[in-house]
Amino acid sequence: MSALQGVWRGGVGFLGVVGTVGLLSIAISSQVKPQTMAQRQLDGVVEGADGSPVGGAVVELHGWSGGTLASAVTGADGRFSFLVGQAEHYQLQLDAGGAVSTTDVDGSTSRSLTLRTDTYTAPSSSAHRTPPTVSLNDLEAPARAKSKFNQAQKAIQKSDFKKAWDLVNQAISAAPNWGRAYLLRGVLSMQLHNYAPAKSDFDTAVQQDPKNAMALTELGKLYATTGDATLSELYLHRALQIEPVLWPTYFEMADLDLHRGKFSEAYTMAEAAVNSNPPAPSAARFVAAEAAFHLQRWPEARLEYQAFITEAGKTPSLANAVGVAQSQLAKLQATAAVVDHP
Repeated sequence: MSALQGVWRGGVGFLGVVGTVGLLSIAISSQVKPQTMAQRQLDGVVEGADGSPVGGAVVELHGWSGGTLASAVTGADGRFSFLVGQAEHYQLQLDAGGAVSTTDVDGSTSRSLTLRTDTYTAPSSSAHRTPPTVSLNDLEAPARAKSKFNQAQKAIQKSDFKKAWDLVNQAISAAPNWGRAYLLRGVLSMQLHNYAPAKSDFDTAVQQDPKNAMALTELGKLYATTGDATLSELYLHRALQIEPVLWPTYFEMADLDLHRGKFSEAYTMAEAAVNSNPPAPSAARFVAAEAAFHLQRWPEARLEYQAFITEAGKTPSLANAVGVAQSQLAKLQATAAVVDHP
């Protein structure tokens, strides 16, 4: 929401928080459609090793020189479709449950293509999940890489982002397969609104460690920021499946729900963020208050606005949101006066 833009949403708030079903195949065929003579419809289906369709997989169409041109989420039938130029070359990226694979596509091809990925982790429906400890990916990072990473975090705490950038690049050089380092570099790119390199680093972080909930959450935030609510929800739901769920994931889901008018869900997620360990910053109180206000849950809205104003204090970056909260409280007080004295 505009009142909170610039508060913590660049991602620095994340820096202190930091079942396999076999092979998947993506069968792709292209054929001439009547839209134009210069384009083709690139149709495909994502299938599991047993040939069954896989819904909820993310398929992205990339230009040959880089950049995401379009994205799609497969339906229950596993299908997706893109409109492409006949004479151009593309790359398709498939992300199914954290398993990321790519294949090159010639816009003029008419033969079927198959892209395989060796793992697919389905979201768990069990109410009892084992909280992860340190991932194997983290354990494999050498001491030099971890030292540079820790120095980068300290530089960020001092707002020395240039030094942090240099240090995290040194960490990646020392550990080219370490997902956490790519996550940190992606967060720094988000700070500068460089979304393409940020997305690339978050994708790499998830590829190296599919259970990296913060990387999934950052992807959800990135897609929300760039206007793709469908993909944002998909990645945030994946992050919510990984316990323990930390406040950034709850907060991003709350903010997305609030923007889409899902006020009850937004309030629940914002409250979960507030009650997390460690708790979310005061921005979560503001989201909870706004959701409660839209739900006409006046007592909860009043309490959350008051708590937000108290916690926010005189922080310059929160001045706009504090002004909104004070205005909303005035409306609530006027409403109470009308009810008490009709």
